Amino acid sequence: MPEFFRRYQKFFFIVITIVIVISFTFFGTYEAFSGPKEKDTVAFTAVDGTKIYSSELNDLVNFLAVDSQAHLYWNVAWGANPFNDDVITNNFLRTGVAEVIVAPYLPKFQKELNSRLEKEKRFMPYANPSAPFVGVEQVWSYFAPEIKKTFDALRIQPDAASTEAFSERVKLFLAERSFPSSYLKQVLRYQESQQSWLTPDADLPRRDLALFGYHGLQDWFGKDFLQLMAEYIINTAKIAEAKGFQVSKEEALQSLMANLQKSFKEAKANPYFAVRSPSEYYLDALRRLNMDETRLVNLWRQVLLFRNYFNVNTDSLLISSLPYNDFFKRQNEYVEANVFKLPTELCFQKRADVEN
Repeated sequence: MPEFFRRYQKFFFIVITIVIVISFTFFGTYEAFSGPKEKDTVAFTAVDGTKIYSSELNDLVNFLAVDSQAHLYWNVAWGANPFNDDVITNNFLRTGVAEVIVAPYLPKFQKELNSRLEKEKRFMPYANPSAPFVGVEQVWSYFAPEIKKTFDALRIQPDAASTEAFSERVKLFLAERSFPSSYLKQVLRYQESQQSWLTPDADLPRRDLALFGYHGLQDWFGKDFLQLMAEYIINTAKIAEAKGFQVSKEEALQSLMANLQKSFKEAKANPYFAVRSPSEYYLDALRRLNMDETRLVNLWRQVLLFRNYFNVNTDSLLISSLPYNDFFKRQNEYVEANVFKLPTELCFQKRADVEN
């Protein structure tokens, strides 16, 4: 029997190979065509009545989650989104608009935010194992006192979903952006070198010094926050179009390329940056975003429409009524007075009238 199999083993191999190939081809193709597909459901209805699908909303959320400066907060050479010039940070967080939009939704975010706050209260900033005075909090006190102030203010909050706690979270996020972990690491290295007796921490170059270990907006505020901001952008873009604002695909693409060029120029300064040209950077960024140029341009058109509408109406926004309260309070006040006036013949206009 073994002799029989040895003699005809080539035929057996051929037959088995044919059967396996046919089976994989048939069942693989069958799964591809008949297998269950993920349905693109309606995420929400926009202000103009159009249905916005989950794929469109998720594209915008993923785009907004990572910005062009992400490499400053990640312990990697690169990985930023070169097309996103900090939309959420500049248009929502720095302006205070985010706090106004989020306020009614804070109870919905309560569970997620409180979970984050518990983690943040346990967080211990880095200090050199051999010399604790060479540490993050000491660097903050000299170079970024606002980070230390808001760091302490956030961690004493009893409820992360309160308006005060959310405001402190925004302040701390913005404060860290003015002094990111990449700068922090450089200062710590310099302080180590100033102590001749101190052995530098060999693990410091690999340590992640980002505050709370957060690397992006989703870490800081959660995905629900990003979805809310994305919905706001989409709705504002719809309103802008209805009022006659226009942004062509060519304008959107030109704006994206300007953002890419700026990001590429900054990233080239990093010796570990491996991309050789803007075109290669462009293709790699699209791959990481998992979208094609058409989807990217359509997405950015909405952001530009939102920005144009927002910028035009900025001067009409009433941030605080305090400067106007006193004026309106007193506008109807009046005083009755008696006016005593000399007759016309006794009202002298010049010195000569008196002499005459």
